Amino acid sequence: MKLKILDCTLRDGGYINNWHFGNRNISMICQRLALAGTDIIEMGFLTDNVVGNGYSLYNNTEQLDKFAPNCPKGTRIAAMIALGEKEMDPIALPPASETHLDIVRLTFHNEDTEIERAMKYARCLMYKGYDVCMQPVGTTSYSSMELLKLIDQINTLNPYAFYLVDTLGMLYKHDLLKMIYLIDSNLNENVAVGFHSHNNLQTSFSNVQEILAFQSQRQFIVDGSVFGMGRGAGNLCTEIIMDYINKSYEDRYDILPLLEIIDECLSSIYAENPWGYSAAYFLSAAKGCHPNYASYLLSKQTIQATQIGALLEKIPQDERAVFNNDVIDRLYLATQENHVDDSAAREALKTEIGNRKVLLLAPGRSIISEKERVDKFLED
Repeated sequence: MKLKILDCTLRDGGYINNWHFGNRNISMICQRLALAGTDIIEMGFLTDNVVGNGYSLYNNTEQLDKFAPNCPKGTRIAAMIALGEKEMDPIALPPASETHLDIVRLTFHNEDTEIERAMKYARCLMYKGYDVCMQPVGTTSYSSMELLKLIDQINTLNPYAFYLVDTLGMLYKHDLLKMIYLIDSNLNENVAVGFHSHNNLQTSFSNVQEILAFQSQRQFIVDGSVFGMGRGAGNLCTEIIMDYINKSYEDRYDILPLLEIIDECLSSIYAENPWGYSAAYFLSAAKGCHPNYASYLLSKQTIQATQIGALLEKIPQDERAVFNNDVIDRLYLATQENHVDDSAAREALKTEIGNRKVLLLAPGRSIISEKERVDKFLED
């Protein structure tokens, strides 16, 4: 098994902080990843919609090049163009020989027009000398026939890599191996296979161990992020898979620089906007739903995990793989409009309370900030 690790902290991790890492942190993260011996460093998105300074979003390679680390031999630089989300026409990019950028990753949805445009972009990038990774969003939602049809198109392109993208974080071992076997058996031998996972079911690490044990002479690429930084339940932890490879296969990575990234760059972000496992993200994966559905419902702070599961169950099957705000908004509002006849309860409370004054304490931070007033009320 030939395996490379791609770190996507600055790209996938950016969903947590809107990609606003700050220039110092972007530079430090890149330098530390290079010192760790990371095989591929993904520095962020290539997109026409750049927000401003200090973001891991770039509309030209000059912006990216100023952060590119002095990479040791073997470390390569990547960035992503996401069709339908954050994208730019690659015709605007210079030849690969004129920039530090080595690899461009293209994500696209299972739509004929978008796949066609992704193939067009890929050919343009390959003509300019870039290695291209083709990454179908939500690969797990493809039927076997759809996946084989796409692989036939990929074989005519013959890119650097083709990815299995577990957007929904729903893969268990048997499903993973079935898809890996299907891809490995039908993809051109010289095309690498990549795996990008989300940790909704806490299986990212165990699934990568299965890939490492898979019998193949093909090059594999595994995505991770430092501290698992990523939206929802997060991603495979780069530091954990590197340590596992060091102890189980060969000692080729230095973990210490990654721990410095956690301490100096990511801990403060985590304290303000935490990511990681939750019952809601487990349910989104178990129901085959995009994790943004769980994020939406969690942000309401009005419903419990059991209710979240019931709502996810009501999402139509053809709307689950890709987040649709209108669908979940409509379902959520419907639950809030349920009429409850509480007249009997109100009468019981009137009898119990009588003419006494009542202080009603509702959940919220003001219970803490107004503690002295509450105590004074009780004392009086």
